[in-house]
Amino acid sequence: MSMRVGAFMGSVAARGKCHCGEPSRCPQTALRQKAGELCHPALSRREARKHACGSPLEAAPMLRFLFLAVLGTTATVAHAQTAETSRCAVWQRELSFAASVERHDEKAFAEHIESDAVFAANTARPQRGRAAIVKQWKSLLEGKSVRVRWYPAWVVQAGDPSVVLSSGPALLENLAPNANPRYTLIAFSTVWHRGSDGVWRVMFDGGDEGRAATAQDVANFETGRRAQCSPDLVSLATLDREPAAQH
Repeated sequence: MSMRVGAFMGSVAARGKCHCGEPSRCPQTALRQKAGELCHPALSRREARKHACGSPLEAAPMLRFLFLAVLGTTATVAHAQTAETSRCAVWQRELSFAASVERHDEKAFAEHIESDAVFAANTARPQRGRAAIVKQWKSLLEGKSVRVRWYPAWVVQAGDPSVVLSSGPALLENLAPNANPRYTLIAFSTVWHRGSDGVWRVMFDGGDEGRAATAQDVANFETGRRAQCSPDLVSLATLDREPAAQH
């Protein structure tokens, strides 16, 4: 991108340096020169050229406009690229966070969380601080009686490039032999913050109360997971609040 902008600005500068006596370098000057000869028949060809050619000061506003336009476009593209980079970094970080629970890795789980994070942030009894959160998640981390899996479906960057929102479906499985319901579908939202060390960690986490998941819901959850970040994010068909038909 920088090479293209440089080439464009170079061509603008070259056009700005053309002279009236060099119509081959300035086609527009040749036309103005001809017009000058027609409008001022008493003038010599040299004087007509002088009348036809604008001063450098006349061209300056247009050059400034083009320069600012190029700068504005470059800044917009750079911001979009930065947003996409952050968004995809959080996408992968969310998957890594979920994988730490599936591996029953308490240490890795804790490393994804800010020291002063708040979980169950949209409830009357939130967990505050990394230690309290890890304690609350003990049974989920052990995975003996209940199993939880999740993945991002939408990841959106805020105006602050160090804050990103990730949301998607989570599937809670009750491992008791006669569990009813066996599966519960939850919609979660997580706010990620990039620290001064460049690492993304969870600042806030919350979700809805969930609902009993049907066999179709579970199938949709399994097929909806995407390992790679892409602009065409998977839709949350699994989070349709209308209960699907039992199979």
